[in-house]
Amino acid sequence: MAQVYALLLENNTDMALALAEEILADSEHEFKKSTSQNTASAVVMSATAYAEARIKCRSPRQAIATLLNAMSQVSELNPDQA
Repeated sequence: MAQVYALLLENNTDMALALAEEILADSEHEFKKSTSQNTASAVVMSATAYAEARIKCRSPRQAIATLLNAMSQVSELNPDQA
């Protein structure tokens, strides 16, 4: 996530968005391997938040911010998996 923030600070929104999507894909992969209910719930929550953000937000930057917020919640729920 720190790399995504750094890219945003450099105004490199396209790269930040691509990296955020890669992080989400990795999280979804972990979800498929995981038996942890917390991890499953957290990944679904972050994926849903991101999808809603991409639909509602005109700016990719806003969508990324929403994704990062959701992913920080994932970290709080299950720090070993986020």
